[in-house]
Amino acid sequence: MISNGPTRRLAQSAIIVSMTQNQSKKPLVSVIMATYNDERYVESTVKSVLVQTFSDFEYVIVNDGSTDDTLKILKKLAHLDSRITIIDQKNQGVVASRNNAIKYAQGKYIAIIDGDDQWIPQKLEWQIAELETNSKLSLIGGGLEMVSEDDIPLGFTCFTPDDQAIRYGMCISNQFIHSSVVYRREDALKIGLYPDTCPVEDYDFLSQITKLGTVKNLPFPVVRYRINSAGISSQTREAQAKLGNDISLQNWDAIEPSVISRGAIMENSLRYLRNPISSGFGVEIKHSYLFNMTRVGYRMINKGALIAGLRLLWNVASTGRTGLSIVTHWAKHIIDVKLKRTAA
Repeated sequence: MISNGPTRRLAQSAIIVSMTQNQSKKPLVSVIMATYNDERYVESTVKSVLVQTFSDFEYVIVNDGSTDDTLKILKKLAHLDSRITIIDQKNQGVVASRNNAIKYAQGKYIAIIDGDDQWIPQKLEWQIAELETNSKLSLIGGGLEMVSEDDIPLGFTCFTPDDQAIRYGMCISNQFIHSSVVYRREDALKIGLYPDTCPVEDYDFLSQITKLGTVKNLPFPVVRYRINSAGISSQTREAQAKLGNDISLQNWDAIEPSVISRGAIMENSLRYLRNPISSGFGVEIKHSYLFNMTRVGYRMINKGALIAGLRLLWNVASTGRTGLSIVTHWAKHIIDVKLKRTAA
């Protein structure tokens, strides 16, 4: 039981909340982290938050019944920085943990990080500036640097940054890396917090957030994302794929994507290539955009809109060699999958 400072009551009396000292005013941001048996990585994760160039935040960490030294490490770090609050609870799972943290949080914005990832030092500064200057922006994410369990760099991935492309992409798969997102706390409360659809609760939740305003991804990495073989995504891929497909179909019905003209696809591709941060990121975003448009085209065909789907695929393929190769690649992939199903 932790009792280093004043407490705020939560719905479950079994949860013990502690702060090293009281804050004189409500923070602008509440950083939320749910952690379970992350002793190997949690210290580096917490430190990546504490060194942010933006400092007006509280850091609410839920220890979800860890059986290793995670709590011991968290307590040590909490003594060093008054912004840290620890919620120590019996194991309830990641959905309950995040929801308990959001209920407890006081910030205008919620920023998510998982217990084995790390943030780029300017992450919050960049994202909060966007949210504070655009009242219609409900959700902002960013790209990721991938690292191995031993911190070996594995490359980077960027997602399409603008609202329409993200919405179309959400009809196929999640367009946000969860440890990168920041959203408004009032929106989270409005939609009823995270749903009990683990392991795709983040995709489900963020899909609901997109209905409340515009969305955006910063066109460069803001988080170091760890490829962790012990993570929930690696353990439950089959269930994740099925539930994720169900959510994508729900998003499809809500958004009803239409055909984008060849000219608009070309314009977006060139704009992404002119990304001011790095030409490398611009290429990655262009490929991501064409990849999503291709998958939307094939989904149109699969849902019975044959002419519209073929038009969209033609518009992508006719933008150049990259577009053509992506459309061809997915055609081969779909044929291979159908042949395997037929053979089975």
